Amino acid sequence: MLGNKNTIHTFCFIFFLALAVWSNACNAQLDNAIFSGRPYTNKESKVSPDINESKQGFGFLQYTKDNEYLQKINPGQTFFGSRIWYQISIKIVAEDADNPNVPTPNALGLGNYPSITEPQKSIAGDMDSITSLKYTPLPQRVSMGIRLGGLVQYEFGGWESKPVFRPIINFYWNKGGRSFIAGNIHSQTQHLLPDLLINYDLALKTPIEYGLQFTRETPHLSSENWIEWRQRMDISSGRQEIISFGNRIEFRVLKANSAKRNMHFKGFALLMHKGGEGFVKQQAIGNRFVWGGGIKITENKNVFFEGLYFFHQDFSAKDIIADSGQKNVSFKTGSAILLNFGIRLAKNQQLVLSSVTANRFSTPLGAPIYQCVNYENPSYYAINRQLFTARYTLAKNLFSEKMRMEFRIEPSYDFYKKWFLFSVGLYFRYLEGNAAL
Repeated sequence: MLGNKNTIHTFCFIFFLALAVWSNACNAQLDNAIFSGRPYTNKESKVSPDINESKQGFGFLQYTKDNEYLQKINPGQTFFGSRIWYQISIKIVAEDADNPNVPTPNALGLGNYPSITEPQKSIAGDMDSITSLKYTPLPQRVSMGIRLGGLVQYEFGGWESKPVFRPIINFYWNKGGRSFIAGNIHSQTQHLLPDLLINYDLALKTPIEYGLQFTRETPHLSSENWIEWRQRMDISSGRQEIISFGNRIEFRVLKANSAKRNMHFKGFALLMHKGGEGFVKQQAIGNRFVWGGGIKITENKNVFFEGLYFFHQDFSAKDIIADSGQKNVSFKTGSAILLNFGIRLAKNQQLVLSSVTANRFSTPLGAPIYQCVNYENPSYYAINRQLFTARYTLAKNLFSEKMRMEFRIEPSYDFYKKWFLFSVGLYFRYLEGNAAL
């Protein structure tokens, strides 16, 4: 069985703690804009209506993150490095630009999605904001352009470390609430998927994704479909192609921002394909699929509850099997439940309490802490996992809104292993101009 007494105890603990601090909630939001280069205020998000103007941006991020999990199934990892990037966005078409009453899309041509002023997906699930994405209707206007630039990242800690360069290049098209991007797309945390599906550590490992992305926004509906080209095939080296396909859809019972209370129905899917043909030595084809959905309830933009159910299916030609000594344990199928409570504590502070219960669960891009098997070494596994996590974030401007500091601490408890785990991170970011990735 997926659920047990620990799940009930954790749920009750989260519920009553949320009620206890409800009255202290205020206007702070937890987000991942620190990684995407998106500003926290609207002051930096304005774009000139001049269609011939080139909008430039520069960004810097210093990151330190220590995952101390100390488990063979999930040994943890430390990140310590710096990142700088520069870009220029050139509009090709921007209708109604002379009308001051018509809002101008951001430099990516994405109109109101994702809103530059809106936070991104949370480390504890879909905490893109307490009330989910805000919707601001746009007229049926067209915006089109290109974006060029580059990103350099350097990981400290070894003489063999080398700077990594990633080009920034894409074509964008926007009409009203519909948007399309080809090239480097809004990546990682900006897909607004729960951490079980996309680990926010990926924003540090691979800050830029390349592929195709289509989004749609209405007062009641938010959707996104994308294809990410993660790795191309190389026959000479035996390197396989890796492609991921993602989908996210959210239906709001009431119009966005129309009420203090709202209910959101969510669905999502993620497929990771690994394959290719023509190798000297045939490589196993891998197809791993994760899907699920759930409900989210928001109250006064201060507190939210979220319950999500996940399923996974491994269609790989070679199944991941852990040898237990006496019998083989397959992780070809599995499931998980995620419960979240989010609470605003004070200005620029937020607490998110999460409970995860998993049975034979595994995802190709999800956070390792929730996996039931170590794919790098399948001999380390757990049929069932039950974790409780408290996630605290403090974000502050330093000297000006251009310089931002963010501190995160995430202690967890593993009920099955009777083990405490924790993660701590400190980030400093500087933005000049329009530097949103």
